[in-house]
Amino acid sequence: MSTDPTFKDWPCIGLPEAILADRAELLGHQIENLEKNFAIRIENTPAYRGDLKSIVERYFRTIQAEFKPYAPGVVQAIKEKKRGGKDYRLDATLTVKEFTQIILNSVLIYNNTHELSSYDRDIDMPTDLPCIPIHLWNWGIQNRTGKLRSASEKAIYIALLPRTDGTLSELGLKVFGVFYNCKELIERGLLHRKSASRQRPKFKVAYDPANAEKVYIFHSEDHSDYWEAQLSNRSREFRGCSFWEVWQVQLEQKITRSRYKINANLARADLEQRNEDIIEKAISSRPSTQKSNAQRLSSIRNNRNQAITEEREDLKKSTQIQSSQNAKVTDNIIPISGIKKAEDEESTLLIPTYYESLFDEDDN
Repeated sequence: MSTDPTFKDWPCIGLPEAILADRAELLGHQIENLEKNFAIRIENTPAYRGDLKSIVERYFRTIQAEFKPYAPGVVQAIKEKKRGGKDYRLDATLTVKEFTQIILNSVLIYNNTHELSSYDRDIDMPTDLPCIPIHLWNWGIQNRTGKLRSASEKAIYIALLPRTDGTLSELGLKVFGVFYNCKELIERGLLHRKSASRQRPKFKVAYDPANAEKVYIFHSEDHSDYWEAQLSNRSREFRGCSFWEVWQVQLEQKITRSRYKINANLARADLEQRNEDIIEKAISSRPSTQKSNAQRLSSIRNNRNQAITEEREDLKKSTQIQSSQNAKVTDNIIPISGIKKAEDEESTLLIPTYYESLFDEDDN
């Protein structure tokens, strides 16, 4: 059997009126959404009351007894390593997917072949009806009136998805640091933030942890209607990823930023120290003067012109040094005969004789 059972193996055709489950398994926001949207009553058994679900509790042990003798790395009550034996953890072989397939196959075999020897039969049940779960189910669907209700598979899927808050910005809806867009957000102008409003609007969002390329935005107060939002081009680095992979990438990026932030802080501290040294040196080398404030202010223009002249002289010297270095390099280059002449002729042809007249000032 595969991990995807057929309708023949598992003829599930509707939603029940109530679901009885262990307290830990069906507690959370997802199951509350299922209860609210589809009017399903959720019944959780009290803690430490395995007798209220004895068939399920007992079959957990029965399933394990069927594959434990053949599966390496089975968990044992006491580690044999303490007694000088081999650690069972070193023999672990099954992956989560393979273990899930074993459990699912065991459930399907039980549902299709196990006979309920103590089943309380009704008076109208035929004698040729075996007391096997799937046969009892199929007979009950045809001969008993029930409260099974049909619903859209996608609606149930979205109702069971985990939910979180998404924040709107000009880049799109931000969910876990990832941006999403949809035509409804654009058409309603929700991405255009008003200057008077400082608080960013939020939406409740349903997401599939296995697929980070799509989220579902609930825009109504009762969370009954939704929009499908696709991954924005701003977050294209997460295409084809799950949210678990997104969170892993974000963690690695955060570690990288923290590491380089330390280097940036050290560099900034070094910059501040250098600036302080330059300023202190400038203050200590400032000449003392007996001039009045008015005289000092009047000489600002002359001092600025002198500084500009000195800067130009320094630039001129550096240009001359660079030119001499380039000349030394060109001395070692052997020119190819004819190329220089052709270049001169080509440049002469490209420049018209009236080139300078184009930039003459108009006398009129």
